[in-house]
Amino acid sequence: MSVAVAASGAVFAVAAAAAYYRLVWSVNPDIRREVPADVRLLKLLYFVFAVFLLLSFLSVLQL
Repeated sequence: MSVAVAASGAVFAVAAAAAYYRLVWSVNPDIRREVPADVRLLKLLYFVFAVFLLLSFLSVLQL
């Protein structure tokens, strides 16, 4: 169980760092005006789905 917790914590840390880099550090405000809202929403939904799959995979590993 402690290995699963450590692995989940490591994956969370990497995902949080990647999300921070992608959504905060490297943001370009001018691009937001160029990309339509429906495209941004679709990208957000893909991101949420990817996180859901990642968490589902990690929960299966615990079994």
